[in-house]
Amino acid sequence: EAENNKYDYIVCQLESPKAETIRLLESKGFYLSDVGVIWLINVDEYLSMFEREEAKSVAVVTKASIESLKNLQGIIRPMFPNSRFYSDPFFSQDEADNLHMEWMKNSIMGKVADVVLQIPGKGFVTCKKKENKIGEIILIGVVEEFRGRNLGKSLMDASVTWFSDYFVKSIRVKTQLKNVDAMNFYRKLGFSIKNYDMTFSLVM
Repeated sequence: EAENNKYDYIVCQLESPKAETIRLLESKGFYLSDVGVIWLINVDEYLSMFEREEAKSVAVVTKASIESLKNLQGIIRPMFPNSRFYSDPFFSQDEADNLHMEWMKNSIMGKVADVVLQIPGKGFVTCKKKENKIGEIILIGVVEEFRGRNLGKSLMDASVTWFSDYFVKSIRVKTQLKNVDAMNFYRKLGFSIKNYDMTFSLVM
C-alpha cells in the first residue's frame, strides 16, 4: 500500500514489543528511532502531595491564546533535542524544528491539545483530555536559561489542577528513555512507570 501510494516514510510503534516482532521489522529494513517511557500518576494523589508542600511556587501560570503563538513558537524551537525527530535521519534539523512549531500552532488552535498553559517567555505545558477520565500531558518544557527554578513543577501543578477541574482521574506523560533529566523529573513528582514503547521507522 505504501509503495502504491508513493509514501516516503513509514512508522511502526509497538507497545511492549516482542523480540520476534522486532526481528521481523528489522528484516524489512525498519530501524529503531525511539524508545518511549509512559509514566502515570493519580490526580488525587498528586494534589494531596501538592497540598502538603510547605513552599508553593510563585510562578504565574496562564492560559495561552492565539496571541501567545509567536512567542511560544520561538521558545519551543530548540527545546526538545531528545525528540525522536532530531535523532531520526529521515528528518533534517529544520524539519524537526518546524514540526515542533507546527505542533504548537495546532495545540493553541485546539487540534491536538485542549489547553496550553504557559509561564510567558519561560515555559509551557500542553494538556489533552482522553477517554476513561485519563489526561495526557503531550509536551512540557522550560527554556534552558530558566531551568532549575522549579518552573517545571509550577507548570505540572497547574496542569494537574486543570485536569482535576475536568474530573480527570489519572494523568499520563511520555518521555524518551534517553532523556534522563525528564525521567528524573517525573519520578521526583511521584509518577510511576506504566509501560514503554518502541518506534521503528522505514524510509521508502
